[in-house]
Amino acid sequence: RLIHELRAERGEDVEFFRIESPHGHDAFLINLNQICDPIAKFLDRV
Repeated sequence: RLIHELRAERGEDVEFFRIESPHGHDAFLINLNQICDPIAKFLDRV
């Protein structure tokens, strides 16, 4: 989150997504329903 805030303060185009999960730092491997939309939006922009 800190990196996002610092880059946003510099005017960079950044987004931050928080994944709520009891699975810790590997949550993105399990909770695909929470990351599909943010990833799809990113891929649409590149």
